[in-house]
Amino acid sequence: MASDSSCNDINDCRKIFDITWGCAVTIFACTWVSVHPNVPPPDSGRIFIALRRCFLMVIAVIAPEIMIIFALQYRLSITHGFFISMGGFVTRQGHHPITLPSQLTEEILLDIKATKVQDIEDKSKGDAVSKGLALLQTSWFLVQILTRAIQHLPITELEIATVAFAILNLLMYGLWWFKPLDVQRPIMIGLGPEDISISSTISWRQLLLSFHFLDLLVGDYYPNREESVSVPIIWAGSDKPTEAEAKTVPSVVTFVACIFGAIHCFAWNFSFPTSIEQMMWRISAAFVALFPFVYFLGWATHYIWEDLDWQSLLKRFRLLRYISSFLKGIFYNDIVVLIIVSFGVLLYVVCRLILLTIIFTTLRSLPSDAYRDIDWTRYLPHM
Repeated sequence: MASDSSCNDINDCRKIFDITWGCAVTIFACTWVSVHPNVPPPDSGRIFIALRRCFLMVIAVIAPEIMIIFALQYRLSITHGFFISMGGFVTRQGHHPITLPSQLTEEILLDIKATKVQDIEDKSKGDAVSKGLALLQTSWFLVQILTRAIQHLPITELEIATVAFAILNLLMYGLWWFKPLDVQRPIMIGLGPEDISISSTISWRQLLLSFHFLDLLVGDYYPNREESVSVPIIWAGSDKPTEAEAKTVPSVVTFVACIFGAIHCFAWNFSFPTSIEQMMWRISAAFVALFPFVYFLGWATHYIWEDLDWQSLLKRFRLLRYISSFLKGIFYNDIVVLIIVSFGVLLYVVCRLILLTIIFTTLRSLPSDAYRDIDWTRYLPHM
């Protein structure tokens, strides 16, 4: 078993604490600081609000690409648009979130426009400086890992997993930069709920455009908005995606999810304490990288099958007709599809948990050079 004493000079060494601390701070920035939950229900206690954040943090650790789906839903980099979709504006009577097109009466819209951006930003727990610091921490970590690779120094499995979080975090910050962070109290505007059912001709989509995918998973199923006192913890302002959105978001999310899994595959030939851990890492990393792509292929096949005219081909080729009947029997049976998807998602979660476990178990026996620190002096000019 390797130890810290494998370094010849203590000044050129790093300890287990240094490795875990740098990764922990970066993962915290990726799963706690960068996640922007919606406004909680009125009179929510601190414990409830903290549990909501913890819930999102667990999701971000197990499946961070879900947070990317959530972030992708907010296409407008407009503070007011974000604040509407996160339930930030509520009626003075009843405290109902203003999220329906019918609620955007002229009076309501004028009140929203009259609300200063500074007033919304004042409710945010994070400004450009705090977000920038978290982003700086993430970027600095990536620079260190890249430098270790350039200097041919071993990188731990924990650091590889943290790189995957950091890459997704950069994208998440870009999508959520203008969204207020951790707002706990909404802004009351407009009239009471009895006055907001008036039909309005104001374009709702001009105020808020959003992507929608995996409705139930990310909270887009929001059945009774008129009576609710808050929006779901992760909801983006509408319930049904447009046809263009339904075809665009899955491809983007698939690419991001595959990248996240593929980063873990960089540790394919790393030194592991046991061959079993190495095998489990390889299987889990490969599944995490490939499952989103396979899922996307199934989704794309469904759309292609519906869009193309197969009738003429089916009449000419008997074998193709049999294959068509077989595929329809599978993919048009809701129960079968639910079982297949649920089993795949379950395996995905198990593989993610295996990876999260191994990144810590491997710390018990690291290569001796893994304790060597980066030699920054070689990049300094010498006289």
